[in-house]
Amino acid sequence: MNISFFDEPELEFGAGRHIDIRFGIMTYGPLDFSSSLAPKQINLGVVGSTESIEGVQQWLERCRVEIPAKRSKERPDKLSNQPNLFPRFPGFSADACFQSKLVMSDTLCRDFQKSAVAEIVKLADRRARIERSVELFLEEIRYLAQNTPAKVIICAVPLPLLEAMGPGELADEGNEGETTPDIAGTQIDFHDMLKARAMQLYRNPTMPCPRRLFFTICCRTFRIDSEE
Repeated sequence: MNISFFDEPELEFGAGRHIDIRFGIMTYGPLDFSSSLAPKQINLGVVGSTESIEGVQQWLERCRVEIPAKRSKERPDKLSNQPNLFPRFPGFSADACFQSKLVMSDTLCRDFQKSAVAEIVKLADRRARIERSVELFLEEIRYLAQNTPAKVIICAVPLPLLEAMGPGELADEGNEGETTPDIAGTQIDFHDMLKARAMQLYRNPTMPCPRRLFFTICCRTFRIDSEE
């Protein structure tokens, strides 16, 4: 048996190359930072409940400035003994390495009615809960894409929906302890379904969305703790 080792390829950044995207951005900046077409600001749209939208906005506000590298648990006065695993975050601002800023505004946010979330949570079938949740998000994504200058849309999944769409079905009464697969032995996933539906939506040439649009799905609750 012959084994060959291939060195990890270097990635290209604005003023140099590096094998790690984090250190490459911090050291050399984005690839297009010197271009006149490089975005100097990014309009962020957010879809979710009032609480989940506020949580994401607070987290992103914290990310505007530097977040220190992780400290050692045994020696809080020292950095972690894995500096490459837990480096500092330089902050996302026009003055930092990203050379761009995040724009957040209430006009770029779409919050769900609590009644809409409650109706989904009450649905007995997990598949139905996921499909209805996807439709709920797509409706608001479509609005932001068509009526606002949002360049990135963040889907901030409310905690009640996240819990209602969790993996696994309640076992059927006749098959206690077993889960019911949805398709070919697998269970449908909210993240994958929403991503697929959104891609289909914006590949449609009749969709009145004349710009490239990015969206990300936030399925976590964020804790901002300056002591950690």
